Amino acid sequence: MFPGWVRLLKDWIPAEKPRFSIGKWEWPVYSASKRRQRMAGILEFRDASFQEAKSLPRDFLQALSDFFSAGNAVTEQGWYDFCKKWSAKLSRDPDLLSGLVMDCGLVGRFIRLKSDEKSIHSISYGPMEPLDTIIREAAFKLAGENRKWLDSIINAFKDIEVKTPESYGPSGESAPTQKSGAGPALTGDAKVEALQAIKRFLENKLTEIAELHESVVENGEPAQKDFRSVRLTESLPWTFRWNRTNDKFRLAVEFLLSVLKVAGRSPEGFEWKELGAQAQQAIGGSKMFDRDREKLLDLIQEICGMPLEDLGLTSRGSLYPVYILGKIELTFCAESQNRCIGQECDLPQENPSNGQFRTLSLDSLHAITNFEVEELKSLSTPAGRIILTENRALLIKMYKTGWFKKSPESFVVGIDGRLRLSHHRILKLLQRAAPHIPCYIWTDSDSPGISFVEELHHLFPGARVVFIEGHNLSCLDYEKFTEKIKARPDLLNREQESLLGGPDDWDRVFQIY
Repeated sequence: MFPGWVRLLKDWIPAEKPRFSIGKWEWPVYSASKRRQRMAGILEFRDASFQEAKSLPRDFLQALSDFFSAGNAVTEQGWYDFCKKWSAKLSRDPDLLSGLVMDCGLVGRFIRLKSDEKSIHSISYGPMEPLDTIIREAAFKLAGENRKWLDSIINAFKDIEVKTPESYGPSGESAPTQKSGAGPALTGDAKVEALQAIKRFLENKLTEIAELHESVVENGEPAQKDFRSVRLTESLPWTFRWNRTNDKFRLAVEFLLSVLKVAGRSPEGFEWKELGAQAQQAIGGSKMFDRDREKLLDLIQEICGMPLEDLGLTSRGSLYPVYILGKIELTFCAESQNRCIGQECDLPQENPSNGQFRTLSLDSLHAITNFEVEELKSLSTPAGRIILTENRALLIKMYKTGWFKKSPESFVVGIDGRLRLSHHRILKLLQRAAPHIPCYIWTDSDSPGISFVEELHHLFPGARVVFIEGHNLSCLDYEKFTEKIKARPDLLNREQESLLGGPDDWDRVFQIY
């Protein structure tokens, strides 16, 4: 049957059947007027090759199906853009990928001709029947896999019991003492209510998923192409569809299940890594939720109205250093219960000098942990300039040469390739303590490096940017820097370490005369 995605004009009539020519099928379309019949276009397609088509990645086939989900044709440019996007993911040439899809018989091409029957007016692409067949078979297989997953989750969910308030202590009294840094203790009632809110949310979502099953299977066969979905929350639009892999939605469900299990049995508190290990009891399972940690923590707060720290999370499972070079005095909370674990503490307006705080003076190269940064309440530095470097190599070289001590002395912070929560905190404290000290940002000039510059510029609006220009180091204010890299693409994709320079270069760039 002639495909419906080919737009036939009023007087256009497809030939009765296609003809085979040089390895492909051609289906002519004629324009029949009173005067004469002329060829208006040709639909080209190939026989289905299911074995070759099924060798293509499942996510690509799904994307291909979604691309043509409306059943309409796409322009030549639209098809090329789709193939170009996926060729990067699959490490294939866009033209070769397009040819492979057509060779499998999944997509056809309609060539519209001008009135001379030779010149091309336009080219469009659309889905052929084998594509629908493959997607329906894949959907049925995925529905079976999702059914097994849902059954396992429901069975695990049945075994969960949220303890009564008495399990945590009499109403109005504090829950058992938590580990140091676990956040404020909750009353038994508050913790039970929070866990029950999570359990209700999870139960409702599992019910919604189960109710979708009838829309997928009828008499043991795939029922329809367009499946309804269950959305996790309005703010976190991860969805479940029976014909999808649903990786993110599954992850969220398994995370909530782990929270109910671990928080319910560990009134003394628990570590972040315990949640992953609970969900996936194999080597590496503890890292299961790391990639989406912030979104999952926001989800918990959205569901029960309180952060996971209030349910017993003692830390977010990461330990990393913040590298600093130069003179600085740090003021910390003296008591561990004053730590701001997992969130930014309110920055104090003043630096209290009572017994609740302790100070530490440094004047060289040091690495302080993210936990120590969480304890920080304030800092001060006598430095005459602040240098923020993406890579530690510059910080080490300035230390080894002793240049950082050159008057006016420098204070250097090493971001070490990733701007994390503790970097943000110490930089905010530094900006508050020294708002008028000249600041310089020095990163790689690739895409992540430019993003670093933008983030750091928000923290230090007056900062200047150091970059590599030819065989020299240059320094400009932020606005002129952004203008220059837009006008000069040759300045991009240079590693900071490719030209770190030395004391003489630094004297010039940082204006030491």
